[in-house]
Amino acid sequence: MATTSYLNGSDITLLVEKGNKWVPTLGAKSHKISSKSNSKEIVDKDTTNSLYKTKSVNSIEVTLSVDGFVKIGTADDGIIASELYALHKEGKPVKLRYGYRSNAPTDATYEEGMFLIDSIEMTHPAKEEATYSASFSNTGEIKTVKATSSSTGSTTGK
Repeated sequence: MATTSYLNGSDITLLVEKGNKWVPTLGAKSHKISSKSNSKEIVDKDTTNSLYKTKSVNSIEVTLSVDGFVKIGTADDGIIASELYALHKEGKPVKLRYGYRSNAPTDATYEEGMFLIDSIEMTHPAKEEATYSASFSNTGEIKTVKATSSSTGSTTGK
């Protein structure tokens, strides 16, 4: 008999390719993945009832986001908000992977591909920890790849 359990959100992370390694976004409080189909409508004279339209998928849009605390300093084991900000200013796509942080189950997968950094926002309130939010949108195909036993620190397989 198959069993199910709940996924702990702390097990899921957004990994960034950095120096031939997959590293997590540090200070993260939450991550989100969204997928949206953009469709086109087709109505032709072959349709038996013109009140109903036929639709087909025109494109698929995948967006990722991260909200977290701003960490300062340097870290080889992850990427901090100031590094994301610098990447955003370069205006180039970054390779991202969304899925298990480590200890992935044997059937686990990641969503992986090239993404543009659409926005990054840092907030610095008085007497509180600074926070950041960043959002990314795909540029090209997003592939589902099989997870390995440890995602962080693993090479990207180039």
